[in-house]
Amino acid sequence: MKRCFFDLVLLVSNPPASNRRSYWVNDDLNCNANNWLEKAEEKPGSWWPDWDGWMNGHSSGSVQAPTKLGNGTFGVIEQAPGRYVRQKSN
Repeated sequence: MKRCFFDLVLLVSNPPASNRRSYWVNDDLNCNANNWLEKAEEKPGSWWPDWDGWMNGHSSGSVQAPTKLGNGTFGVIEQAPGRYVRQKSN
């Protein structure tokens, strides 16, 4: 979770178009992390556009956003953004 949060902070502060970051790719998943990184190729820029393209290729399409919160199974608990957003972590 911490890594995902860090990536989100980087995305907001360094959008993909800024090309201030890089990422590594390696299709060989049958090795340990150090071997994977040694053989990985560094790609400049953000991984988000590649991930978005992969997701679009595996998606069945877009759906219209709901016009109201909740449904017959899951009701609205509270207004957004919710108390968990305001809660301090330890």
